[in-house]
Amino acid sequence: MRVRGRGWETPASPSPQGVWPREHIGRSDAQTRRRSSDFRRRRWARKTTLAPTRLTRLGCRHTRPHRMRLGSSKPKELCVRVTQHYRLPKPSPFVDVHLERDNLLFLDPSAIRNSTSSRGKRAHRLLLDFFTEVIRCRTSGSAGDQQKGRSLLQKLHEPKETRLGMAVEGVAGHAFGSELGERLWEQLSTNTACRAAALTRLEDLRLFIDGVGYDLISDLATRVVFEELADFTTEMMNQFPQLQASPTVVLNVDAWDLTTSDWMPRSFTLPDAYGPLLLVPKDWVYWRTLMDTEPFYNRHATRTVQDERATFVERKRLVPSKKSLREEFPNVRELNNRQAAKRKRDGVDLVEQYRQEVDAGFVPLDDDELHRRTDI
Repeated sequence: MRVRGRGWETPASPSPQGVWPREHIGRSDAQTRRRSSDFRRRRWARKTTLAPTRLTRLGCRHTRPHRMRLGSSKPKELCVRVTQHYRLPKPSPFVDVHLERDNLLFLDPSAIRNSTSSRGKRAHRLLLDFFTEVIRCRTSGSAGDQQKGRSLLQKLHEPKETRLGMAVEGVAGHAFGSELGERLWEQLSTNTACRAAALTRLEDLRLFIDGVGYDLISDLATRVVFEELADFTTEMMNQFPQLQASPTVVLNVDAWDLTTSDWMPRSFTLPDAYGPLLLVPKDWVYWRTLMDTEPFYNRHATRTVQDERATFVERKRLVPSKKSLREEFPNVRELNNRQAAKRKRDGVDLVEQYRQEVDAGFVPLDDDELHRRTDI
C-alpha cells in the first residue's frame, strides 16, 4: 500500500481478497524499495534546502530546489566508493565517499575545532587566522586593507575535490568567484553582529547572514584548510600504496598561509579518480553545520528577549512564551543579530556561550552513520 508522506512500502501479503494492491502490480520488491528510497531522498532535499532567493544570493548551488536531483546520473549501485575503487581495507581513516557524485556530508569548522589531532589543531588555526584577517580588513579604515579583504574573498572558489556537499548532478564545480565574494564582503560591512564584534569566526556566518547554507560554510572551510587536507591525503597515499599506484594529478592552487595571513600558490599531488581526489578525516565532517541558525535563535536570542521582558507578580516571574516571540520575530537571523550585538555591547558573548554548548555536546559520526549519510 502507499503511505502518504512516507514513500512506498511493500505489503507482507496480498489483501484479504487475495489481490495485490494496484500500485504493486508489475513492480518487483527491488523496484518498490528503490522508489521508496528515491522518494525519501527527494523529501529530505525539500526539507533541508533553503529558499531559492537565499541560495542565489551567496552562492549555494541550488537555484531551483524543486528540481534538485541528488547524486549522479548513474544508478546509485554503480557509483563506487574510494575503498571499492582502490580496493582498500575497511574501515578507512578517511571519509569513504562515492567518487562520481557529491555526498551529503559537510566539512564543518566546529567539528575541526573539536578534533583532538595535531592536524585538526593546525586546521583550526588556519580557519581562525583567515577569518580574523577578513574581519580586520573589513573594519579597517585603510583603503589598502579594504582592497586586501575583498581580494581574500574573491580568490575563493568552490572545491570539488572532496566530493562533499550537494550538487544538482554529479560532482559540482561552479566557482565561488569574485561576484559572490563581493556580496559576502558587502554583507559583512552592514551586518549588525559583525559591527558589534559578535561575529568572529567563519562558522558564525550561518547564524547571522542570510543565504549562508551548510554548503557555503563547507566550501569556504575546505578552501582555507586545503593544504592540511592535501597533507592528509599524502599521508594516506603513503599508508595505502594503491592510492599512488593509480594515476595521480598535480594541482596548483592558492593555499592559506599563516605566516603572511594571505593566499600563497602551492602545488599538491593528489590521486586522480574521476578527477582530483582530496581525502578528509572522518571527524572533520557532519551532516549539517553544528553552529546553526535555529538553535541559536531558540536557546539564546529568544531567551534574552524573555529576560528583558520578565515581570514579577506576587514573586512569580512571568515571561512571554517562545511561541509568541516566534510570531513577533519571524525573521530568525534579524533577531539573532540584534540580540547578539546588544548583549556583546553589555559584555555578554552569546555566540561564545552557544559555541561552548556545541562543543560540550559534540560527538563525531561513527562509521555506520557516515556510510548511511553518504548513501542518501
